[in-house]
Formats: sequence, C-alpha cells, structure tokens
Amino acid sequence: MYCALDGKMAARACTRCGRLLCETCVGVQELNGQRVEQCPVCHGLALPLEDEGPRDISDRNFWYYMATALFWPLSLRGLVVEVLNALFVALLVLGASFLAMSLPGMVLGLVVIVFVYGYLYLLFLKVVQKTALGDDSPPSTPDVESFEEVFGTFFRVLVVLVVWVVPALTVYFASGRQATTLFWAFAVVGGLFLPMSLLAIGVFESLRGLNPVPLVLAMARVPLQYVFCCAFFYVVVLLSNLVLGLEEMTGVRLLDTFIRQAVIVYSLFVLGRLLGGLHAANSSRFRWVSSATSGRLRRHA
Repeated sequence: MYCALDGKMAARACTRCGRLLCETCVGVQELNGQRVEQCPVCHGLALPLEDEGPRDISDRNFWYYMATALFWPLSLRGLVVEVLNALFVALLVLGASFLAMSLPGMVLGLVVIVFVYGYLYLLFLKVVQKTALGDDSPPSTPDVESFEEVFGTFFRVLVVLVVWVVPALTVYFASGRQATTLFWAFAVVGGLFLPMSLLAIGVFESLRGLNPVPLVLAMARVPLQYVFCCAFFYVVVLLSNLVLGLEEMTGVRLLDTFIRQAVIVYSLFVLGRLLGGLHAANSSRFRWVSSATSGRLRRHA
C-alpha cells in the first residue's frame, strides 16, 4: 500500500478521510505535551496501519445518500442558493438571446451561453466534491476565481459527454434514426460509464476521469450500489428533461426561463449529491483520494 500524496510506502492511515500516508507526509502537532500525528489534508488522526486501516470518508452508507438526495437541496439555505443561481443564469440566458438578435452580437451571445454551461457544470462539480469529502452542509454558490476556471470546467465536462454520449448519437443518426445493435452497444457502454466519469472528473479535477481503469475498478467494487446509482441518475435526468420540454409554463418569458433554470440547478444538486455520496461511502474501496484533491477539494473539506 502506498501514500496517497507522494506514492511512497504507506505507514499510517487517517481515521477521518481514509487516506494512506507515509511518515514523511504525516503532519505533527504538539497537543497537551504529546506528539500527535495528523493527516495534512483533513487534520484527522493518523494511526499506524496495524492499528487503524483506511476507512470510508463518511460514516453513512450510499443508501442514505440516495434516499435523501431529493430532499438535501431543499433546506432554507439550499433553496436560497438555488433561487439566486437560477435567477443569475436566467438573466444571462435572456441576455444572450437578446445579443443573438443582431449579427455582431451572436458571437458574444455564444460566449455567454458557454459561460452559463460552464458555470452550471462548476456548480454541479462543487456539490460532487463537497459530498465526496463527506461534507454534509447545504450547497453554496461556486467560488469563481477566473473565467478560465469556468471555461475549463465546461471543456472537461464537454469532453466527457462527447466521449460517452456522442458515439451512440452518431450511430443513431447515421443509420437513419434506427436503434441498431451497434447503437445499443454504444448507448449501454456510454450510459454505464457517464455517471462514474462525471464523479471522477470531480474528484481528480482533470480528464483523468476518462481513464476507464479506475472507473471499471470502482464499478466492480460496488456493483449493486452503482446499478441503483445509474438508475436514480437517469430517472432524475429524464424527469428534469420532461419539465424542460414544456413549451410554455406561465406565458411570462422571464418567469419561464427562471423556472427552467431552477429545475436545472435543483437537478444538478441532486445528481451531484448522489455521485458524491457514492464516493464518500466507498472511498476506502475506490482509493481515488490522492494529491489530485489538494486544490479545490481541500478548500471544501
């Protein structure tokens, strides 16, 4: 077993987050005159491996996260955050549509739309990251440090969607919109990998989330949980798309746009909680928590 931070031979394990640590990476603190070894990331107690092996980040199991995912965003704080984010995104969408009315404004409108999707993806990945580290607090708005962060997030999620979704769509339209055997093969594989890949890019914060090896290993270690996770994931996606497919809700454009964005934000919170909970409840099996989490994930711990 190797250290999660520098790859050396592990000698200790954190009792809070489950990270395996070598003697070099373990933090030391004097407490009441005694030397206490701590995890440098979450500051949990780091015990020798023979005393305490790796444990899951969360004491709750996956079924708890799945059962409560629909209600978790509905706290007072969660609702306020949803409303603020939905209103912000709705105004951007309306602004982009206004810009698109003129030819010079079309390019700027397209940039705004890309920013909107990047912002929504960033919001989704933040919920994934917070939950994956065992953070049970209600969601909050993303800490957008730069436009590069938003567009970088958009690019990563777009690549994931292209890899796992586009092949099936390409076969479908190339065969005259026929659900051929090849289409179903791509659809099943893509549908199986997509949720786990979205979870992985949230944890790794890079396109390492496309590496099929850790994805397959994670699925194989929790097969029953992952089957239910996928079923829940696509039911939420289907129901949200049914609502978004309504042509007119109230007849007021601003209100209709706001409702649609509120549905999207709520769905992203639910899906992020579901995927993050899968990792939090099985982190000792996945062994994904490593130096890749030291950036944004550390700030959410």
